[in-house]
Amino acid sequence: MRNSHHQKLVKPNLTGKSQLYKNSTPTATSSFSFPHTLIHKTHVKNRETNLQTPPLESHSNYRLQERAEKAQDSDGFLGQNGTTDGSTKIDRDGRIAPSSHKEAEMVFNHPLEDGIVAEAFNHGYLDTKRIVDPTLQTLQKMARQWTPDEYLAPSTSLVATSKNGKSRLLKELSRHTCVVYICLRPKDATGYPPRSEYPGGLLLDSKCPTLQTRYEELLCAILHTVADFFSAQEPGSRQERLERWILYSFPQTNRSGDPPFWTEVARKMDEISSRSARLTAYEKDAQIWEALSRMKESTQFIGQDDLRVLLAIDEASELFASYSSSPDLSFLSIFQGALQRIPSHSSEFFSILADTKSLLSTFHPTSPYYINHPYSRIGKHKHKKLFDPIYEIPTFDLHVTDPPTDQQQLQSAFRLLSYGSPFWRVYANEAKRKGLADDEIIQGLTQYTLQKLLSTSGQSVPAGSLSDSQVFALLGSTIQPSTLGASYLNAKLISSHGAQCVHLDPSQLELISGYPSQFILSSAANQYLASDEARLIRCIQVLASINRQRLFGLSDVDRLVSRIILLRAMQITIQNTPPPPPPPVVGPDSERLITMPLGHSVRLVEFLQTFTGWDQEHLELGSIDKENKERLLAEAHLFWNHFISIDHTPSSAGLLRQLYRGSAVTCRHHQPSFDQLFKIYLRSESGPTTALIDEKQITFGAVCVSNSSDDESVAQASYQWTPAHAGIKLQEHRHPYLVLNFRLNEASPKPPKSSSTKPPNSPSSSSPHIVPIPNGKASKNQARRRAGLAFYGLKVFPFLTQDLRKALQELLDSEASFRSLISDDSSDLYRKFVLQTSPGVYPASSSSSK
Repeated sequence: MRNSHHQKLVKPNLTGKSQLYKNSTPTATSSFSFPHTLIHKTHVKNRETNLQTPPLESHSNYRLQERAEKAQDSDGFLGQNGTTDGSTKIDRDGRIAPSSHKEAEMVFNHPLEDGIVAEAFNHGYLDTKRIVDPTLQTLQKMARQWTPDEYLAPSTSLVATSKNGKSRLLKELSRHTCVVYICLRPKDATGYPPRSEYPGGLLLDSKCPTLQTRYEELLCAILHTVADFFSAQEPGSRQERLERWILYSFPQTNRSGDPPFWTEVARKMDEISSRSARLTAYEKDAQIWEALSRMKESTQFIGQDDLRVLLAIDEASELFASYSSSPDLSFLSIFQGALQRIPSHSSEFFSILADTKSLLSTFHPTSPYYINHPYSRIGKHKHKKLFDPIYEIPTFDLHVTDPPTDQQQLQSAFRLLSYGSPFWRVYANEAKRKGLADDEIIQGLTQYTLQKLLSTSGQSVPAGSLSDSQVFALLGSTIQPSTLGASYLNAKLISSHGAQCVHLDPSQLELISGYPSQFILSSAANQYLASDEARLIRCIQVLASINRQRLFGLSDVDRLVSRIILLRAMQITIQNTPPPPPPPVVGPDSERLITMPLGHSVRLVEFLQTFTGWDQEHLELGSIDKENKERLLAEAHLFWNHFISIDHTPSSAGLLRQLYRGSAVTCRHHQPSFDQLFKIYLRSESGPTTALIDEKQITFGAVCVSNSSDDESVAQASYQWTPAHAGIKLQEHRHPYLVLNFRLNEASPKPPKSSSTKPPNSPSSSSPHIVPIPNGKASKNQARRRAGLAFYGLKVFPFLTQDLRKALQELLDSEASFRSLISDDSSDLYRKFVLQTSPGVYPASSSSSK
């Protein structure tokens, strides 16, 4: 088994408008299709026309690809947001429909409500011991190690993608030590926490001729103000005193403007500045020593000898801007110079810069940030080190509690918000408490998620304009193409497109990103891709271009193509299948079933009909016996919208856990038998939707991608395509299962001779390229439970349009070697040129015409 990731796409409706706004009787089920230009393409007929897309963006010149920072981007716990008008209406199908285009633009450009975001920021913190305590211990160790002879500054970076909890972590650290919090959010940006106006004005004052002196004075003023506050404080426990500090120094939802702390800092600054000009260098050092001494004395109650005050600067990428009085310097480099005045080891002071774009700029050698970054100054700071960044913030899945017990709970959008970033569920809970309709909450979060993936603020992104990083954000959250070796791309994905930082070593310029399982990300990406096939085609073209240039290893392109095919089929099936009917709504407290966009389960038989084009009564599924076939087609259900890559062989318990989070599985090379796995759960259609889902009902569907071409090879290989050979242990080993064999680069086998006339939509009449998998050497017991089909070539899949097949074939062909430069269409001049410049590469017969 190997490497794959899966997600669903919607079938293009080629006979008319997309059915985004059906009219039917109200139901207790609601799923969403958003009419905003980011998602919806009006002219469906364009999907079947020849695609004219701009040239692929240059992968080698990222200087031209650096995007302007979004004014409304936030990399804290809860980022950019706006107001939702609430004037949308629910049509008869339960889908959101705007009452006007202007209202739709407003809702989708500002999908979240500021007040709810702010309230959610102050929710109780979960799992402190696993998240906060290790971070605090790391900072204490760094503060102990600080010395200006060895390190550039007493400072580190906090690196995590948007929504991963950086800002919220800084506030929680303040319950353990004194955190002085500064937010450098751009002036015109919304979001929470808000910009710290007073310190922001000082730190980013490009007209100040003596900026480093100003920074040193600010440090002194901060330390003195901290000392004044705690010295004047009434006695109490550490927790009580630090809680009063948070109220005094952190932004509060019931208070506008800077916290009172900064008013006192401004007063101290005036005092210090008035006498600073007359001080000698020695006296300035003494001034810092005095401030540190007062701070340490006043904070003895904290009980930590290594770290008493942590200066935390959020949205710190603003410091990378050039200082106008000396354009070769950034604000950050000057700030680091001021921090160097902090004495070694026993200062009990440290600083942390929180922003995904700060340290990650190191991985963009052509970006303006890189030029001023210490790692690029080999000659200037060769003997100085930076403290390692902190990126291990294990906030994923904090809100996951009990597993779903029935089909309705399984598909619930609010349950699925518990997976991944804590932001999704915290915002939803606070929004419900504030009285927002469930539909509005899911609509706003999904649109906001799409904006994060595309790094936009709501504007339309034409298919041909999708950048490499946007493509990998969309595909990363659905089918997970590899980006190993592409640190520059990984940096962009983490800093601007919602990817997680998996590994970071700036000294070696090593950076790995990933898109772990988050149903809402996958849902938003899939609906965007499904609403316009040109977008998916553009994504495939980018993959092919990167693979041809060998810019980094995509690995296993044939398996990547198989995931795209599965993705497309699943999306089409979901689009053509209404959500299952929910139980009746009883009483005012009963909740409707709200599902994510393209986020409900489908029957396996419907998926197979999409995949083959065959009617149910004509589905020929190989060696499976009648009883198992009937059960599989009658009871099997699928529920997933993305792939995750695993390095072990799952049991039925593991498959059940994947079912809970709506993910399919990509297998590693060392795993036997299968390349992709998706869960199947068995439930009688005649039973209630509240029927229990447990491990006994779990079986699987599997995909294996082959390269051998004849019928015998299918029979010979088929003995491997069993749970026993794969090592998959099902609790109920008598369940039927499904195997799909893809032979994407192979010609179809000769169909069996038959004089009978087959009805339409039957296997031999519609597609001789799809053949049932025979018994082969599989045991009788395994073979009678296995439904299996082999697919030869791309033309065999009836749901793929001609344009999509062409793009997929180009991706498959991008694996070709240098020798394939010569083709039957090559001119004689070009053929001779390649042969002459490649002596010994081609056989002698190729050069006979020379």
